[in-house]
Amino acid sequence: PDTISNVKIAYKISPLEPYKYYLHVTNINNIDSFLIQFNQKYSSNWKIKAVSKAYFDAKPCISDWKVFPITNNSYCQYQNSWLDLGNVALLKKGDISDSKHLQGNFVSNTWIVSPEDSQGEDELYLVIIYTKQIYYIYTILIAGITLTIIFMVYIIQEIQRKIAKRKIIK
Repeated sequence: PDTISNVKIAYKISPLEPYKYYLHVTNINNIDSFLIQFNQKYSSNWKIKAVSKAYFDAKPCISDWKVFPITNNSYCQYQNSWLDLGNVALLKKGDISDSKHLQGNFVSNTWIVSPEDSQGEDELYLVIIYTKQIYYIYTILIAGITLTIIFMVYIIQEIQRKIAKRKIIK
């Protein structure tokens, strides 16, 4: 290309959710595609989803924005619990095509974002998620609820058995 892209990325991270990153991409020219390079080990389970500004803004920063001097990209931290019920809805959102998800720099994730993905807008709100982690968290939650129910049923049966024994003795 004859020009260098001026795309800027501001992203939010959380130490409690290392499998989810909120991105605000600005200065999109809608003529050329650009790359988003994500330096986590490549996996087809990393997905990039388009979200609304309201969804992005729903996670307020708890730290100041830190700016990278060379690129002027920035990041902040947001606070979240380990169980975000909005993750299920996020899994159902459309994502940038898997054919545009490549292995970059031999180990990391790279997405090609085309003008069609930004739908003519000069900014884009995205979330990068590791889908396996979300499924894992919900599997653990369901297993915990199931064990709790089984334990409660056992306790109720034991109480009923002891009450029935006392009635027989009297």
